[in-house]
Amino acid sequence: MTKHLTKPIRAICFLVLAFLMTIGTQVSAAGIEVDDVFYCTSDNGSSAYMPDKWRFTKRDDTKFKFTITAKTIIFGSSGYFPDGKLNIDVLDESQLMASGDAVGFDIGKQVFVLFDGRFNWSSTSVMFISMMVGECEKF
Repeated sequence: MTKHLTKPIRAICFLVLAFLMTIGTQVSAAGIEVDDVFYCTSDNGSSAYMPDKWRFTKRDDTKFKFTITAKTIIFGSSGYFPDGKLNIDVLDESQLMASGDAVGFDIGKQVFVLFDGRFNWSSTSVMFISMMVGECEKF
């Protein structure tokens, strides 16, 4: 009895595997690449500043766009990062990580990560800390 069931089970497993491989190929084709443009909307964030005794305040939601070049991401002229640039640290079909100097009260660092349609951004220095998360869509 077991011998007779093995062949149909193998066939079903093969079909399921073939289906999953097809889906995986489609996801890879829509990966992150140079010259891609993303439109993003934040849905949560907060910041704290030394002059405010490090009290966290909620950040207003914002929209922005950016373009991926060979070595940097370049933000659009409007939004939270007007005309900003960050150096790309990691770029592959599934994720983007970029970093650079922070702007504001004091010299610091900022990091932007995009993975699976979600972004997170953080910035820190001696005088402040800030973070934001949200969604990005490729156009």
